[in-house]
Amino acid sequence: KTLKQIRKEAQAKARKDGTTPPYPSYADLRAEEEEEAPFLVFTIKDAAGKVIRTIKTGQTTGIAKITWDYDQEIKSTPYLRGDANPMGTPSAPLTALPGNYTVELARNVGGTITPLAGPVPFSIRLINNFTLPAKDRAAVIAFIEKATKLNNSVNATLSEMEALSTDVQYGKQLIFSYHGPDNLMKELKSLETQLKDLDIRFHGNAMISRLQDAAEPGLAQRIQGTRWISANQDVPESAIEQYDIVAGEMAKILPQVDQMKQSVEKLKKQFDQLAYPWTPGREIPKW
Repeated sequence: KTLKQIRKEAQAKARKDGTTPPYPSYADLRAEEEEEAPFLVFTIKDAAGKVIRTIKTGQTTGIAKITWDYDQEIKSTPYLRGDANPMGTPSAPLTALPGNYTVELARNVGGTITPLAGPVPFSIRLINNFTLPAKDRAAVIAFIEKATKLNNSVNATLSEMEALSTDVQYGKQLIFSYHGPDNLMKELKSLETQLKDLDIRFHGNAMISRLQDAAEPGLAQRIQGTRWISANQDVPESAIEQYDIVAGEMAKILPQVDQMKQSVEKLKKQFDQLAYPWTPGREIPKW
């Protein structure tokens, strides 16, 4: 039961007994408002004990059922909109392999997970209704998981580049506003150019796209194409080729991004030495 349900029951009992219902304090009401609603967690694992799918659903009274459509989750970057959602589960674009599985049931109350039932064994089999079925479905799933890891690296790099770009723009604005050594602005502009060049490598050249029919796809577009392939057919040669291109380029880009990060951190220390006002991404100033 939730804190609110417990309070409502206590108030109802007090009224029934003819006593004064307890009045909640602001702290009680805040605790009720911030409390996570209890929910059920179904965990499906394969014969090796690997988690294949996590399904979460709210608690209800009586008999209820859920359906698993044989989808398999992968470790991709979670989508966040607003506050973190305890009911969130990983993306599941894959189709699970035929074989033996188990399902376990647990309840989450305030972040504490209590096992309720299972593991209960069951099995699934593939209906042979594909025109060109995959010769090795396990290899297809392994490739998609590998491509997802590379995509995570691409997303992390893009996020780091965005943060560096913000730092560079704040640095330029400090010098525009408060002046400073010419070498600082020169270095900031150099970093700005490097970041713009990298952005083109990741997203393609928008200017070329505007001026002619097609431009070379960026790395982000290439890696997305390798992830969203069917697990029911063999990995296309084009997907393997795109993966190899992105992996090869990322091996060159990551050291460059790391070097730029070090350069930006040095610039931030110089901003502090010059007594520039605080800007996001720098240490909290002392007063």
